[in-house]
Amino acid sequence: MGVIGRDAEFSALDSAVRAAVGGRGRLVMLRGEPGAGGTALLNATAERAVAAGLRVVRLDAAPAGRHTPFALVGQGTAVASGLELAEAARALLSEWTADGPVAVLMDDLHHADDESILVLREIARELPHSPALLVTWHRTGTGRLETLEKTAEVHDVGPLDRETAHALVANLVREPSEEFLRLCDGASGNPWLLTALAEATGLSGAFARRVTARVAELGGPLARAAAVLDDQSTVDNLAAVLGSTPIDVVPVVDDLVAAGLVHEDGGVLRFHHDLVRAALCDTSSGLRRHVAHVLSRRHAPPSAIAAQLADAPGGVDSWTLDWLREHAEPLAKRPTPAALRLLADAVPALGPGDPRQLPLRAAHAEALLWSGRFDDASRTAHAVLAARPDADTRLTARMTLGALSVLRADTTALEQLDAARAEGPLPPRLAALAAFCCLQNGDFQGMGECVAAAQGSDDPLVEVYLLQCEAAPLVVTRQNTKAIEVLDRIDALLETTVYDRGQWLVAKLQRAGVLDTEGDLGVREVIAEARPVALELGGVALAWLYATSALFEWKRGEWDATLAEIDEAFTLPDLYGLDRMLRSIAAMIHLNRGDIDTARAHAATIQRDGHEVRGVAAFYEQIPTMLRALMAHLDGRDDEALTIARQFADGGVGVHSGFAVTAVGTNLVRIAVAANDLELARRLVDQMAQTISDDSRGFQSVLRYCRGLVDGDVVLLREVQREFTEQHNPMATARVAQDVAMVLAASGHKDDAKTAYDAALSAYAGVDATGAIQQADAAMRATGVRRGVRGKRSRPKQGWDSLTDAEQRVAELVAQGRTNSEIAGRLFISPRTVQSHVSRILRKLGFSSRVEIATGFGQRG
Repeated sequence: MGVIGRDAEFSALDSAVRAAVGGRGRLVMLRGEPGAGGTALLNATAERAVAAGLRVVRLDAAPAGRHTPFALVGQGTAVASGLELAEAARALLSEWTADGPVAVLMDDLHHADDESILVLREIARELPHSPALLVTWHRTGTGRLETLEKTAEVHDVGPLDRETAHALVANLVREPSEEFLRLCDGASGNPWLLTALAEATGLSGAFARRVTARVAELGGPLARAAAVLDDQSTVDNLAAVLGSTPIDVVPVVDDLVAAGLVHEDGGVLRFHHDLVRAALCDTSSGLRRHVAHVLSRRHAPPSAIAAQLADAPGGVDSWTLDWLREHAEPLAKRPTPAALRLLADAVPALGPGDPRQLPLRAAHAEALLWSGRFDDASRTAHAVLAARPDADTRLTARMTLGALSVLRADTTALEQLDAARAEGPLPPRLAALAAFCCLQNGDFQGMGECVAAAQGSDDPLVEVYLLQCEAAPLVVTRQNTKAIEVLDRIDALLETTVYDRGQWLVAKLQRAGVLDTEGDLGVREVIAEARPVALELGGVALAWLYATSALFEWKRGEWDATLAEIDEAFTLPDLYGLDRMLRSIAAMIHLNRGDIDTARAHAATIQRDGHEVRGVAAFYEQIPTMLRALMAHLDGRDDEALTIARQFADGGVGVHSGFAVTAVGTNLVRIAVAANDLELARRLVDQMAQTISDDSRGFQSVLRYCRGLVDGDVVLLREVQREFTEQHNPMATARVAQDVAMVLAASGHKDDAKTAYDAALSAYAGVDATGAIQQADAAMRATGVRRGVRGKRSRPKQGWDSLTDAEQRVAELVAQGRTNSEIAGRLFISPRTVQSHVSRILRKLGFSSRVEIATGFGQRG
């Protein structure tokens, strides 16, 4: 019958048809958005009714000269009283059933007049005693029909789900491509749009004309203006574009909303279906230049005006060039694809010697930079400098090259700064940028000199750079409260006064690092906010984001999520030295899980690939160094492990020795205590004490842990165990519980040691740390303590019980029909991480599709 995905509706209609054959009629009202397939459902119902022996009567309540139900009763004469109405209804029902059971099918009931609706109410009351089925279709949200709906069996005909929508398209298009199916997703499951798109074989002019024609009767000019305006589609803007008044526009907007074409969101009209907006835009390109002028007069955001000008037919005109020169800076700093196209088209439109050319080319270079097109940005900026521009344009080009070197973690910025110094004292912006470059390279002395040269400027961008230089040492020295205060000031400047995408990202990642030290789960939200910008920019910022996320999830015991982030990071062409840190984390996870071979492979790769450390990677160098110590300790090479620990104590690892020690101190102190080198252990603790401020709650717990370990203080260790639990650090919780057991065993309290060790085993088992359990067993056996209660059983390798907590959450959301993007937004992770989870779920469950996950989730034991 050509209707796909409506099994529930057909089941209800089949039941109603059978009841009418038996003399028990009813009113069935189908309702949905325009294009949801109401007419197709009525046609299919007619076929089923005829097959069951019913006569079929078709009615249409649509205007434009066609009959309404009431016109069949009184030839347009109004019904004056309830008695006359009841008689009219009975007469109509009698007429319909005169020749036996009947199915009356009525389309577009939302157009029916009030008298018709009253007649239908009376008919509905008689239907249960008559061999007549009345089926109607109307748009959702038709308020005049609410009373009638109370007397009926009502079915909401919703959009098709994604799988069914693709099946519908596959019936119409032979082997649709993935690109075409993605285009179909813009129909949001609307059958009419999907059919029209398939018949036009894409977003062609034919499809656009067909959609525009369908919208025309609902307020075509306003709908086209709303489509072109997009996010600026307010009533006031619509009125301005149409040369009307808001009072005149509101009724048409109400009609579009009632028709289900658009909805209002925060005062902006938004189309229910992306395809409809795209189709209307396709037939309305001539409006764009006019819309741009209107938006300019109304002081709309430059990006909104650029979106109109970039797609306006006829190329770049003189007005556009003048407007663009005035607004180039904000467009370059927050480039949209439209703004980037517009800047690229503007430069060729200018003749040689035009004073607007070089400033626009410099703005284009900056826009390319913040769009992640680093090579193009570099070429364009160098070309600008080669043309000997004025001082302001020269500064813009050099700032672009400087920011580019920051994102690439190279030294080209310093070369540009040397060239600038040859022309005289560095402008404050370049001096501040130089300070940040020195900070990135771990050159704190050079940073201080450049900060001094930039002082005294009232430029807000200079202030942002200098505040970053102030925040980083606070983060390094664990002065978290002060660091957050400075980062708040940076955020305020970037949100209200000036914008720099690179510094915005740095501030977010700095904040994530501070929150991580406190065990604050808000890190996930910060990373989720930063991820889209980092993905767009790429460079060292993206590698740093993966490293920050992996480090956080590692500490929280979310090891599958950690490995997924690491896998995603290794798809990048360059990790700027952070690959050493990421491989080290992966190796330690595999160590804790008992996969020694994989851990050794990661460690060997780190050694083989050398010691390239660039930019921010220098601040994480303590992690691969710690891995070397752990591997040596695991292999019984305690002398080598202690030598590495002494390198830390002597300040020979990382950019800042105190920072390096505090980041990995617990492992180093444990190694020293296990080797009975308490002097080394105390040296490490002293270094930590000098670095950690009182307001760094997370690292105060680390310091207290190490002191308790060195002093054998069970009371202190148990306090720290509770703190680690509150800070969501399961491995630290497990280790301190094991250390409590070791101290108790050494002092002869075997029973208490056994109880403490059982708690450690339970904590280790909670994160599937089977390797850590094996190592702990060996250490405890040496004290004469063996396992009591064995804690949680090991997780199986296959089946639903084999899924980690993270995988269980993803499986549940997959079962709800959510896409990877939706799941990523819900769980504050990336879509690629979600896909990694889904792949592991499929492998562990032996499934081959998401549908099987959904089905199996509902049936799991």
